[in-house]
Amino acid sequence: MTLELRTGRTLVDAAPVLLGGGRAWSLPDPAARVTLRAAGLEAVWPGRLRLRLRVTEDGARRVIGCTAVAERSLRVDAVGVRLRNPGATRICVDGYHSWDWSGVRDATVPGRGWWGAIWGTPGGAPVAIAPGRPPRLGAIALEWDGGGALDVLTTGEPGQEPQRTGAPRSLGIDLASGGRMAAEPVGIAALDRRRAAGAGLPPPPPGDPRPGPRRVGWMSWNCLGPEVTAQDCADSAERLVPPGGVVLLDDGWMPWWGDWVEREDFDAPLADLAATLRRRGRLLGVWVAPFLLDPRSATAAGSGVPLLREEDGAPVVDRRPPSPQWVLDATDPAARRRLTALGRRLGSAGAAVLKLDFLYAGALPGVRAQGWSGTAALRAGVAAVARGFRDAAPRGAAVWACGAPAPPLVGLVDACRSGGDSVVNVPNRGAEPPSPPWFLFGEATVRAQVRNLAARAWLWGATLPPDADAVTLGGLAGRPAGDAAMVRGWLECGVRSGGPLLVADAPGRPLPAARSRALHAAQAAVARRPARPRRPLDPLEATPAPVEDDDFLDWAATLPFAWEPG
Repeated sequence: MTLELRTGRTLVDAAPVLLGGGRAWSLPDPAARVTLRAAGLEAVWPGRLRLRLRVTEDGARRVIGCTAVAERSLRVDAVGVRLRNPGATRICVDGYHSWDWSGVRDATVPGRGWWGAIWGTPGGAPVAIAPGRPPRLGAIALEWDGGGALDVLTTGEPGQEPQRTGAPRSLGIDLASGGRMAAEPVGIAALDRRRAAGAGLPPPPPGDPRPGPRRVGWMSWNCLGPEVTAQDCADSAERLVPPGGVVLLDDGWMPWWGDWVEREDFDAPLADLAATLRRRGRLLGVWVAPFLLDPRSATAAGSGVPLLREEDGAPVVDRRPPSPQWVLDATDPAARRRLTALGRRLGSAGAAVLKLDFLYAGALPGVRAQGWSGTAALRAGVAAVARGFRDAAPRGAAVWACGAPAPPLVGLVDACRSGGDSVVNVPNRGAEPPSPPWFLFGEATVRAQVRNLAARAWLWGATLPPDADAVTLGGLAGRPAGDAAMVRGWLECGVRSGGPLLVADAPGRPLPAARSRALHAAQAAVARRPARPRRPLDPLEATPAPVEDDDFLDWAATLPFAWEPG
């Protein structure tokens, strides 16, 4: 016995599910005593466990809550909702964070994803699945069995392998007899193609003004890496950024991550650079990785730094960045004060945009204060740095996220990177340089950006506009420019994205006249427009990719998308 929920033309069955005690508890199960209630059901395994589903109405969507009550002590690995939609053949699914694979999978074979999805058949009446609120208890993992069942599970946050996200971890919550816990609520609804909001995200807080209008500009990393100077920023403002646009000073302006001050050979204080750009009618943006600090930094050498730690007391080490980094524990009030002070200092220096990168690190597994998950720590830390920045920055300041799980950031940031880097193999300060050639880009990176954007334009929508990374129109580091078709597709991807449209060409290398005209036309079409991405006409149209293709660059298919008109 399960709950039947009608979402538009699709009938979906819902049941509670809990993984723990070495088994899965769900329905149907002849050992369970099931009672239907007015707004849900209760399943009881006598002497062991009670699972309750409660369904509430929230506009056009249903929000399903699952509560577990132990009748005998039990360790909970995951808990949530099992949905059944036997007619579904495809699923458009999110990745854990910005740089992870997102796209269309085959729903008739087992697979997995994160956070939210669009589930159904091409041209049919699909179901949108999303967190019911910005998550607090943990991550939300999606697993489908290929036979019409989809589990939406609150789990522990994954670790990060060198170039990809790991598997969901156990919640590791011990329920004593009589103890109870609630999974993250799950929202389901018929996909409303008229709504601009993200189908795979929770709704933003009432009255939230974000996101602001779209911005255009230039960013330093993809063309200069860590060797950027203030003069480069000023030169780019003149050549590549229209009045009112943003000059984004990316990684490399500081001596070490965690020491968020100008490196000794940087040729101007941030406040002076911001003033120079303001006089020229442009705005300064600044990059930081707020949760990370290099063990070689002066900050790490100081006392009282609230680090995230392992069970044995050693600092948690994030090995995904170019060199290993320690992690701030944002459950500690002192860490949140540091983050607020960082945001306030950069806003006071005149920055109008703050780019927060490697944000997944705020939720990495580690020992935290009682009652705090990694997901809650991530949201609290981003809220702290964003609040400090907005309080001190010029009016209309924006916060852009990168390397970030999207649902925990709803209502906090203005845009979020929707894919990996478009230019790869960039040397990093303080790390062993990669094997040359450096500053690589091409068809594979553009194709992957388009695939992720096609999925996240639906899943994130105008709730959290996707940022498809900067576009490079010319050559880099002695390498030739891409051909006209590739560059045109790359620029179109940026225009469609809904987030900032940035260019990342070296300031001292003039663009061909035709490409310069194309850039100016794209910037004029985007600047100050509403931050709403253009979407494929059908979110399930793309050729499904096998679940083994889980790296951002994995996708051999051509681009079949028919996009909404601009």
